[in-house]
Amino acid sequence: MPGIVYDVDDDASFLTAVSRLLRVNGHPVKALSSASEFLEALPAPDRQKFVKALSQIAQAAEQMNGDVVRPVRRNVRRRKLGG
Repeated sequence: MPGIVYDVDDDASFLTAVSRLLRVNGHPVKALSSASEFLEALPAPDRQKFVKALSQIAQAAEQMNGDVVRPVRRNVRRRKLGG
């Protein structure tokens, strides 16, 4: 069984256009206008997996941002201090 493509967008015309494009290309689509609608549309086990994966992605992004931003801030401080 093919998976469902969840198309989420708060712009109704864009949501309609993208959903239509996906359907024409053979994808089953569930068009939703908000993140909360998306979460409500997911079956409970999938919702839990999605929230867990999203949390892990957010933590990784936060760590990556720190790894990138800290050295940049140090370089900026050095330049401001004339170092």
